[in-house]
Amino acid sequence: MATKKRALALIAPGTEEMELVITVDVLRRCEVDVTVALVQEGETGGDDLVARCSRAVNVKADTTLAAYVQQSGDLPDVVILPGGLEGARLMGRAAPVGELLRRQDQAGKLVAAICAAPTVLAAHGLLFAGRRLTSYPTFREQLTEAGYVWEDPAAGAPNGRVVRDGNLITSLGPATSFDFGLTIGAALVGQEVADKVAKGMLYNDNTAVRRQPSQSPMEMNNFRRNLSRFRLVTFDVTDTLLEYAVRPERHYAQVINSVLEPRLGLTLQERTIGAAFGRCFRTMRQQYPNFGCGHKPPQPGEEGWHWWWRTLVERVIVDAAAAGSNRPDLPGPLLSAIAEQLIADYTYDSRRVCWRQRPGVAAFLRQLRQPPTTVRTLGIVSNFDPRLEIILRNNGIAGGGAAVDFVLTSYEAGVEKPDAAIFAHALERANQLRTDGAPIEPHEALHVGNLCREDYEGARGAGWCALLVNAPQTEKNRAALATVPGEHVFVGLPELQRRLELDEPLNWKFSMRFYALSDLEIVQGRLVRRYCNNLTEALGLLKQQPEATMRTFSSIMEVLEYSFEYSFDDEEQYQEGRKKIHEYYVVYGVEISPDHLVKRVYDNLAKARDVLQQHSEGKIKIFADKQAAFDFYRKGSEVTF
Repeated sequence: MATKKRALALIAPGTEEMELVITVDVLRRCEVDVTVALVQEGETGGDDLVARCSRAVNVKADTTLAAYVQQSGDLPDVVILPGGLEGARLMGRAAPVGELLRRQDQAGKLVAAICAAPTVLAAHGLLFAGRRLTSYPTFREQLTEAGYVWEDPAAGAPNGRVVRDGNLITSLGPATSFDFGLTIGAALVGQEVADKVAKGMLYNDNTAVRRQPSQSPMEMNNFRRNLSRFRLVTFDVTDTLLEYAVRPERHYAQVINSVLEPRLGLTLQERTIGAAFGRCFRTMRQQYPNFGCGHKPPQPGEEGWHWWWRTLVERVIVDAAAAGSNRPDLPGPLLSAIAEQLIADYTYDSRRVCWRQRPGVAAFLRQLRQPPTTVRTLGIVSNFDPRLEIILRNNGIAGGGAAVDFVLTSYEAGVEKPDAAIFAHALERANQLRTDGAPIEPHEALHVGNLCREDYEGARGAGWCALLVNAPQTEKNRAALATVPGEHVFVGLPELQRRLELDEPLNWKFSMRFYALSDLEIVQGRLVRRYCNNLTEALGLLKQQPEATMRTFSSIMEVLEYSFEYSFDDEEQYQEGRKKIHEYYVVYGVEISPDHLVKRVYDNLAKARDVLQQHSEGKIKIFADKQAAFDFYRKGSEVTF
């Protein structure tokens, strides 16, 4: 008879009881011999084996850790560390726990930790440093800074909400305890046994750990069909494809203080640096937009973007230092050295502490490349400087056709989102890469980003479709989100992918915000109203004509009641319709002779303006329908076209 696999589950006062009991229960159902050992403070706790857990549930252990180590000659097949903040802290202080984990790792045997317990690994000399793991999200930054590669496993992933890297198994928290226990069980006694146990518990649709592909053929077909209209898909980068591994102010503080403390005895607080960064970044954006694009740096040979970031970092340090009671003299060369280090860190990120892929990015990009969708062009459109290609490549998103076909930064384009020009530039770049078929039209392009103004409104204003993922929940952005259709907003790419896999088509109905300007002076006459579907254009007109006013609409139906524009049910029909219609301009109240012409109809605004230049008392009214224009002025003494 085969020897049973052995597991050692540790418990301490403050352990999370669900994470312990569920894991032990699942493993015993898998016929694993599980021992629960009590970790005592200093291992001097006496004979009482009862631990009061995090929710005041008392759990009795089988033995103490000291007794287990003394009595058992061999290592267990797995050591299990349940979470619970106080329990994890105690285990992190207990030297026997650290020694056991080191021996377990050296022997290549399994170690499993859930919730707060991965911090125990860090507490004992950074065991398993550099490995992929997960934990309760609160500990993400702590573990990332300690050198671990933190991941957020998506629901429905092959191992459930569990990350396995070699002999290390980790999971998120109480609700993922079944995933955790079943993954350990599968590793010890095989997938078939774990699936049988899961079926008996009515777990996860009778499947413990899904080994089959996450997509069924129907889901794959739905995904393709939902995106079939798009020949170009582009992405923003920051907080869409990549995110900061550590808050920038924290990494800035570490680098800045590593230089200032030993040389000047000066320590700058993380919060102070964060506030200074916000102030200085806004000032630099206003003074030198688009990362200094077009600005000539004072130092010969220095690129504008490099000067921009160097100057920003130097200003941040000076600003943060000035916030203290002492205002030290900060040598320029020292400031430059810190700036160069931070620029290099955020470019090359050799220690992987600055950037990381957001969850689901690799899977989503792979799905976009699945045949027969290889005719689709993928690109990046981001407000960024020229370092972006290096950053993306270092984080597994290579250009040149590997993950995406092209990378377009605002610095290269010379204009930032939401300006429609950067999207036009991206369309041109995509068409240059194509060797067959008709050119890609704006309505055949989709942009995915996280900011309402820059990404959603910018793409819409250029005639593209747009979707939002991971939109920041700030007060300012929540107000903007209220104008975006709810089905165009997603928590992240995994949620978007699941939505695209549904049989119900995603509604791509062409809808955007329209801006109606009234009392807008044109030349010497007056344009009563002008309608824009691009906020940048509308604001530009308002800037030129401060006496004008603006109304905002959230749908075509609303603007139809106020305007004379055509509208269509979807973007493709709209774009086709725009090629076939004219706007008609009616000039009236114009004296051109003693037998004055009361009204005249034009289908060209330039002609109408020419008349107004000659006859300052004239006015213009706009129509999108010729018959409506003629009906309005049917009683005029003369009407010409």
